[in-house]
Amino acid sequence: MWRLTRDATLFNALVFVLAIPVGAFLAARRAGEFRWRYPGHRQLIQASAGGVLMGFGAVVMGGCTVGHTLAGVPLLAVSSIVSTLAIVLGSWGAAWLLFSRQVQARPTQELRSVGEICPFPLVRAQQALAALSAGQRLKVTFDCLQALESLPRWAETAGHTVVGRRDLGDGVWELVIQK
Repeated sequence: MWRLTRDATLFNALVFVLAIPVGAFLAARRAGEFRWRYPGHRQLIQASAGGVLMGFGAVVMGGCTVGHTLAGVPLLAVSSIVSTLAIVLGSWGAAWLLFSRQVQARPTQELRSVGEICPFPLVRAQQALAALSAGQRLKVTFDCLQALESLPRWAETAGHTVVGRRDLGDGVWELVIQK
């Protein structure tokens, strides 16, 4: 009979960790969305700062976010309740800092979201259109395949009109939305 040993557990964990990027690559390749991208200095700094803060929080609170929220809160552990509240408030605060800035309105505005992952193209388009007057147009350039579906769907439900759609090649698209 096969016995679970420490080596087998470490091997399974290693295979799991290595399978994540391989699976992501295969899925992106199949969807036709794979290409090498550099997110830009600002997004790298934001992601690095977020990772450092999450690591600091895990050390201070004595465990990971999932463990506290899914296991500790149902047990009414005070440290888990405090940790989960801090996670929620921190997420809201970060979202407010990232997305609450108003976009200056111009007769026709352009928004370039190439290199940004979903939902950023949609969120920034919503902000930009909110600053425009009725009848004005927003041109959004992006390379996120999901935004190709979500932007027109959102525009329709919000009462806007997609007046132009263009494939710029190399996985980059352009939509023109009229408010």
